Amino acid sequence: MRVLVTGGAGFLGSHLVDRLLAEGHTVEVVDDLSGGSLGNLADARASGGRLSFHRLDVRGPDLAALLGRRRPELVYHLARLGAAGDGAAAAGTTLTAAMALLGAACACGAGKVVVALPAAELYAEASSRQLPVRESHPLEPRTAAGVAARAVLDALRLWRERHDLEHTALALGAVYGPRQVTGPVAGIAAAVARGEAFEVAGDGRQTDDYVYVDDAVDALARA
Repeated sequence: MRVLVTGGAGFLGSHLVDRLLAEGHTVEVVDDLSGGSLGNLADARASGGRLSFHRLDVRGPDLAALLGRRRPELVYHLARLGAAGDGAAAAGTTLTAAMALLGAACACGAGKVVVALPAAELYAEASSRQLPVRESHPLEPRTAAGVAARAVLDALRLWRERHDLEHTALALGAVYGPRQVTGPVAGIAAAVARGEAFEVAGDGRQTDDYVYVDDAVDALARA
């Protein structure tokens, strides 16, 4: 199968690319390298000729042209979904990227889009009795990033109803693991490797939802 991955040079995306290549797929990676790195794809690029890399912004006109030429059957959208910041600009970036991707995927005849969205931005605070959070848990975004993520869900449903473009949207916790350079787990691991003390925010009683990158990739691959 020919698969396209936006954000494929990023932390999560590059691990997904490795998995897709291992399963025998032909993979097209789209990334503008604003947050990703070609170093993350070093093993994938050395594995053979089934990987192509395209440096471009998913919000630009080149995306539709690329999909028109390559005609992937399946598209993973991981780019620009966690745009830095929580203001209108970041939310606009998230939604603009998703809409551009959906239009291009529909035009090229792709059968399905798989999207990873931040669960923490989509759902309200859950009590201990509500864990693990179910899919039926109410969506109550309280940040601009959450509003944008919910809008992406609405767009996915619209494209399914009007254009028969199938989708799966995964609401992921905070993903951590090798190749990650930001976030609490990466910061603590780096400090430990250097033999330095590390700081834990808050009073130590806070909890968060973390998922190891291999488990996130497994969910994406199964989707």
